[in-house]
Amino acid sequence: MKLGLLIAGSVTLFVFTILTIVFTIVGRVQRANLADARRMLDPEGIRLETGLVGATVRYRDFRVPGRRYWGAAIIKTRRHLVLTDRQLAILGGRPVFFTPRGELHRWQVGLDGARLHLVCDDPPGATGHVDLRISVHDAAQWVTTLRDAGCRVLA
Repeated sequence: MKLGLLIAGSVTLFVFTILTIVFTIVGRVQRANLADARRMLDPEGIRLETGLVGATVRYRDFRVPGRRYWGAAIIKTRRHLVLTDRQLAILGGRPVFFTPRGELHRWQVGLDGARLHLVCDDPPGATGHVDLRISVHDAAQWVTTLRDAGCRVLA
């Protein structure tokens, strides 16, 4: 009986240790990739950014190289929005979206309670429907800034 508990405890500790190592490595890689993308955007003149915040992404008949969602998918993720003088970058997950300022009319913007709500039926570099609901600190400011930059207002 004691041997069984000792084995179960050892296996649990081993699994916990392996998972901790894996998630630590994955988190470091994601933060490094995000930092690289953020540095790439610095010379463009950053106007507004969120930092890494919680988001819900809904896909419908979505296709992008390396990823495909038939029907629909809902994914909870963390995203980092950056609006520069040249583009809107939606980073921090897969896929990332880079939309030049001249093409921001593809996106519709609004509020979902206190969250920023972005919708696109023609995402850059992909096909299908994307619906992002992002928990930003000042969603109303984001809506106003994105609307002024060229996004359409959600009906």
